[in-house]
Amino acid sequence: MSEPSLFQWKTLYELARQYQDAAPWQWMYDHEIFGVQESGTGDTCYCSVIGRMGEVFGLVVYPGSEGLLSYYRLLAAENTVDHEVALEQRALSLIFASRDELTTRDWSIIKDLGLKFRGKNAWPLFRSSLPGTHPWYLTGEEAELFGVVLEQALHFCLEFRDNPAFQDPPDEDYIPVRVWGKEGWRSEWRTLPPPPDIEIPVFIPTDTMVQRLKQQCRKSTAIWETSFFFTPVPVYEGKKDERPYYPLVVLWVDRGSTQILHFQMFPRGEWEKVVESLLSASIQTRILPAEIHTAQEEMFGLLLPAAEKLGIKLKRTRRLTAFQRAKDGLLQDMSGRFF
Repeated sequence: MSEPSLFQWKTLYELARQYQDAAPWQWMYDHEIFGVQESGTGDTCYCSVIGRMGEVFGLVVYPGSEGLLSYYRLLAAENTVDHEVALEQRALSLIFASRDELTTRDWSIIKDLGLKFRGKNAWPLFRSSLPGTHPWYLTGEEAELFGVVLEQALHFCLEFRDNPAFQDPPDEDYIPVRVWGKEGWRSEWRTLPPPPDIEIPVFIPTDTMVQRLKQQCRKSTAIWETSFFFTPVPVYEGKKDERPYYPLVVLWVDRGSTQILHFQMFPRGEWEKVVESLLSASIQTRILPAEIHTAQEEMFGLLLPAAEKLGIKLKRTRRLTAFQRAKDGLLQDMSGRFF
């Protein structure tokens, strides 16, 4: 992907300075989201002004349906944004940071533009967040989009301050959206879409694999607990200037003994590894559990076809005591390491 041009950076930093001078966090809360509809694709970017609490200042943009799903996940987290929730975000962000939070790459852009900033929470910091990856620098396409959204976000924030009509939605499911039309940009009420459906791929073991498992593994009364989670440390593959990612770990724990039976790491998106890990755990232990318990909707969907074919009862439950104990121990061992 292409990097932003110097002209795109100049546009973004000029808009960032205008946004900072306006300081819309003085009259807007982060839950008062609004939209900016892309004129080309028709997709909506959902925007949240941050800074009302006086800690972190800026703007977070959630592009399209994937970004909207990120926003709903934040709502479901009930203000307890942990490592897992943060790494599921699809967002573009502008944060006003301190000088020591900038990287050499950030500082180089500011120097090339001949810009100067001074003080705490004064330095514009632009980042892109993709699910399963470390927050990274904007691409050229993202910079182009962010320039449009940031300009319209500034327009709307001032309109929100000066026009009481936009502070009182006609219905709780409505949000104001900036829309491009024949007469230019305007703000109008639009229905906030519900959370997008999570597409879960289907992986079914072959008849040959099922037969092999049934021959090699005895049926037992064991209950296994499982889920997947992100590692605490990112992985760099290839060049250091490429976006690092956080591998997922799928962990299998015997509920009775709390023993870790098997774990496997894989990049987010390689969901077939989940079913492979179940087969590997069975082959290593030479047993097929009577039940598998998980707390995750995605994990349940990934395992269901294989569990049905193997005659294993699959159950969703909120509490996975053995799994959580094993996970805490594994994370403690992983902390501070690079894979």
